Amino acid sequence: MKNTRRTLKERYSIFIASIIGIILATQVVVQYDLGQQNEDAKLINLAGRQRMLSQRISKLTLYIERGIERNGAIKPEWHQLDSLKKIVNEWERVHTMLIDRSKTGDNSAVIDSLLKVNSSYLAPIVKVSRDVIQRPDSATLRAAIQTIAASEIYFLLTMDRTVNQYQREAENKLKTIKTI
Repeated sequence: MKNTRRTLKERYSIFIASIIGIILATQVVVQYDLGQQNEDAKLINLAGRQRMLSQRISKLTLYIERGIERNGAIKPEWHQLDSLKKIVNEWERVHTMLIDRSKTGDNSAVIDSLLKVNSSYLAPIVKVSRDVIQRPDSATLRAAIQTIAASEIYFLLTMDRTVNQYQREAENKLKTIKTI
């Protein structure tokens, strides 16, 4: 009888320890996957923000150019150039951060190729924006507006595809979490 109780007690202990182990293991997996979902949400947000920043650059450049034409002034107000500088720096920093994820292997091949394509549209916009910051005259502004107009639409279209790809990949990961 004592043997039976002891064996039964051991079996219950093993059963309880197994249940606790399974619960802890699933919690670790779920927490990891939730962290991945949080990271995916941040990436989608950053990629979407890239579109908004590119539009702000073009609008601010147009605003600076129109201000020079209306006032006949040689230089725009300092806060306009400072805003442009901050926006361009942030735009380039976030783009670099998105590309750097490919070095760690976190991006898919599709996203890597889309970001590389977008680099070719981002570079001329950054260059002419910095030219405007350095020399805010009418000729520089007109050249900048032409370059921005030629590159921005392609940047936006490619960035839309990038955001959609990030979204698809995040949804696929979410399906995996649900399966687990």
